Amino acid sequence: MRSKIILLTMATVTALVTLDATIVGVALPSIAQSLHATFADVEWVIGGYVLCFASLLTPVGVWGDHRGRRGAVLIGVSLFAIASLLCGIATTAAMLIAARVLQAIGAAFLPPAGLGIIGDTFRGADRARAFGIWGSVLGLAIISGPIVGGIVTSLWGWRWTFLINIPICVALIVATMRWVPDSRNPQATRYDVAGSLTFCAALFLLTWALIDPHEVVWRVGGAVVMLTAFITIERRQQSPMLDLSLFGRPAFLGAVVAMLGYAAAAQVLIYFLPLYLQNGFGYSPMMCGMAMLPFAVPLFVMPRLGARASVRYGNRAVLAGGLTIVALGDVCLGYTAPLLSYPWFAVAMAITGIGAGLLNGETAQTLQSTIPPERGGMIGGLSATVRFTGILLAVALLGVILSHVAAHDFALRAARAMVSVDGTTIVRRVIAGDRTGALHQVAPALRALITTMARSSVATGITWLMISAAVVAAVSAILVRRLLPARAMMPARSGDMIVID
Repeated sequence: MRSKIILLTMATVTALVTLDATIVGVALPSIAQSLHATFADVEWVIGGYVLCFASLLTPVGVWGDHRGRRGAVLIGVSLFAIASLLCGIATTAAMLIAARVLQAIGAAFLPPAGLGIIGDTFRGADRARAFGIWGSVLGLAIISGPIVGGIVTSLWGWRWTFLINIPICVALIVATMRWVPDSRNPQATRYDVAGSLTFCAALFLLTWALIDPHEVVWRVGGAVVMLTAFITIERRQQSPMLDLSLFGRPAFLGAVVAMLGYAAAAQVLIYFLPLYLQNGFGYSPMMCGMAMLPFAVPLFVMPRLGARASVRYGNRAVLAGGLTIVALGDVCLGYTAPLLSYPWFAVAMAITGIGAGLLNGETAQTLQSTIPPERGGMIGGLSATVRFTGILLAVALLGVILSHVAAHDFALRAARAMVSVDGTTIVRRVIAGDRTGALHQVAPALRALITTMARSSVATGITWLMISAAVVAAVSAILVRRLLPARAMMPARSGDMIVID
């Protein structure tokens, strides 16, 4: 019974981060209106959070291995609760952005420590089932986030999208203190401060370059310098923050590829599907959340089925199969997008959702199984870092594909219709959700035509975006089959991975 409470508590701890991100996304227009925030301010409400969260995940995960994972959870949840209160009472955009940065620092402690505690508590088949349940709870957060965000914002206002976190955090603190035992790496010696600082700096600069297109060159250059310094430091450390020898293990690389493929081909659609549903079908944010259920429900249902399949058939079969289904679903999404028919698009979303659901818990479980449980915080942080970096890279690259293809398609349609307008600006504003701004300088007589053309062009861009995502999923499936052994499980004590072919 206690192990079930531990699992539910740690699953909720990690799901809290996802739930908050999806709820806040729905509330952004209301935040901008209430605080008289500019578009740049709204971007930094998300961007400031992303920068700090992504760059701290692995270092604080290793800190939890050294100092104790239960303590890391308590620190993270406490900071998250305090920051949520500050977000809820913010009176200016600057105050909200500062509170979001503090919230990100607290959030960074949670996935690594939570995953590390689950990995330390469960072994063998029980671990696979535990991560299946963990994936289901995460899927539930994805499902409920947009819907809860829409309801809370509509009934009580945007401030309650933050304040609602406080009672959840209090319950998690009580449950963690009462039922969750402490765990750490008994072999840990001195904490690798230099490695942590250079790793944080490298990921911070890379993330900044991805979310802000201005002055990219010096940020990427700085990230390369910091990454080079990090690798040099880690090779000389007796107890490095990140064991670089792991990258010489095919099983570890296969698990990383699976995580990246899942993030870049399936999880990233959480950001692009609402864009299409709102711009293509004209759905409101609340309707959009409901319309995404065919994609989101399998994220809740499939992880437990994936865990059972993993015990029976092995990690490789589930991961490669899940990525293959995602590739098929993405192709179907690309084919049905220009039809602007929701029933067909819903079927395609369900196919991708089934593949994503199989991967949701299994990717984390497989990556955890490649190292001793004593270093669960390190691998939990790396797991979240890989997932988040994959999403950021996909958002940046797939966003470029969407924007360029849509603009080119609109230019062709405008030429055929003999209409002279700034197609690039119109398409980009439509993609961003600003249809009013897109049509501001268009003659009233042409607005209906331009709206139809813009929607069709965005749908064409979505097609190529989905095909690109399908290619990523298919290549990842092939690599996973080549790199991962048929079956892999961790022994109860630290040591090399036991592989059963």
